[in-house]
Amino acid sequence: MKSIIYSILTLALSSSLTAQVSLGTNVINESAVLKMGNGTDNKGFILPIVTDLTAFANDTANNKPGMMFYDNSEKCIKFTKGDNSVSQCILTEDQISTPSAQESTAGSFNVNSVTSYTNVVTPITVAKSDVLDRTTLISFTTTREIRNGSSSCAKIFIRLRRERTDSSNNTVSTVLREYEMDNAVTLANSTLEHPLSFTYYDENPAGFVQKYYLEARRDSGCSVSTNLLTGNDFNLIAY
Repeated sequence: MKSIIYSILTLALSSSLTAQVSLGTNVINESAVLKMGNGTDNKGFILPIVTDLTAFANDTANNKPGMMFYDNSEKCIKFTKGDNSVSQCILTEDQISTPSAQESTAGSFNVNSVTSYTNVVTPITVAKSDVLDRTTLISFTTTREIRNGSSSCAKIFIRLRRERTDSSNNTVSTVLREYEMDNAVTLANSTLEHPLSFTYYDENPAGFVQKYYLEARRDSGCSVSTNLLTGNDFNLIAY
């Protein structure tokens, strides 16, 4: 009889050890190995608090992959990698990237007046994120109006340029896209319209401020009576 009772207790204990576990509540969750609390008692879960991160990371006997802890110096949650190193801060709510949209418009821009690159619309700046790499979606639409007088040469250039500035105020300028709108022949004193639109994705590494310019110029050897960019709409979404 004692052996039967012992077998039943052993089986029951074994089953409880392999089943889901709940702490602070009698309700278990079949999808989780551990459920803590019920959310109605205003209590939370406190992780181990590490005050000496170097000593903690170098403790090879205890530093196992996937251990979570609270870094008291940086006031954030981290985890161990198992190679005597720890992760960066796990994102907190205030560090999550919220998409931000910006727009810059201009009714018309006279390309005839410039032979060097000049802003068509006001540049747009993406603020620095200290934590996240971000992606920026850029779009531009315009319509070119040409009215030909004595010359049929009407070549112009439009480009998207980025200035990336780091925390030491070092700036690097990069041309991301450049378009050539070639010669267009129109009848004397008649207006020809050419639409242009493009979309571009760019990366915004953490720690950098990025400024985007939409610029245009005409070929120095070309001149027509009217050479306008109208309905200029420059949009940017960083997320």
